[in-house]
Amino acid sequence: MPNSPTCQSKKIHPRDLRRSVCTLPLFISPSSLHFYSVRERLKEVLRQYELRERHFECVIRSKELEVLLSRARAAEQKQLAEGEKARFERREEEACRCSHQCTAFLTVAGVLEHSAAEGPRGCSKRADDAH
Repeated sequence: MPNSPTCQSKKIHPRDLRRSVCTLPLFISPSSLHFYSVRERLKEVLRQYELRERHFECVIRSKELEVLLSRARAAEQKQLAEGEKARFERREEEACRCSHQCTAFLTVAGVLEHSAAEGPRGCSKRADDAH
């Protein structure tokens, strides 16, 4: 086709012809049809369709991977939060236990009155019962 009389008369380089074939719209005007055969145009349309289809599949796969990544991050954050909560509860129990032991020791030593022997506010009696 680059050697056709119309291409030579207009001085179109084959590289420019390839570039114009790749950027052709789906519908070719009748005036520009003499540059391209129907078969070549159909091949190009099919190639573009397959390229778009592969691109679409890649975009879908990318979105699926983004969803998996966000779910993994959420699960990791949930696990970290649960670990911190358990650690906080252990520390709180330990603090209450120590507080009850100090109160009991001071009561036995006669430093505190009987009403203070109930333990500090916010601590349950269960922490003392564990001993």
